Amino acid sequence: MEFRQAKPEDVASLNTLYQEGSLYLKAHGIDQWQPPLTPQVDEHDTLHMIVLVEGTAILAAAMLSDYDADYERYDFWQGNADYMAVHKVVADSKGKGYGKKLLEHILDMAKAQQKSVRIDTHSDNVTMRGLLGAIGFKTRGPIELEGIGPRIALEK
Repeated sequence: MEFRQAKPEDVASLNTLYQEGSLYLKAHGIDQWQPPLTPQVDEHDTLHMIVLVEGTAILAAAMLSDYDADYERYDFWQGNADYMAVHKVVADSKGKGYGKKLLEHILDMAKAQQKSVRIDTHSDNVTMRGLLGAIGFKTRGPIELEGIGPRIALEK
């Protein structure tokens, strides 16, 4: 397994992974990533994405940025002013630890850059909230994502 930046040729696989993630959330009664808000990526998005791969298979993915307009509207953040925002975290084969591996790698990247990491998730997504808590994220409070709705913000 290795981590790398997503490539334009990964778009179809990434969109399939997001579709599967949407179906998984729906099956668990979580109103996150449901149509029309199921994540879709294009070639430009791959410039801001990191993936965990094994061979040609994408096992996990996330979108990274150094700024999030929604996050800037809140003052409860306690980490560095310089931060890495993480969005659209998705993993294949739930329960195999791929999402955890990806998030731990992102935390290492942020630490090397002396940045904190900010992320959000749906309040009903107890699996993601549990994973984030297990790797040291702290809940900062409720937020509203423009065009998406309420979420729980976390930081490490």
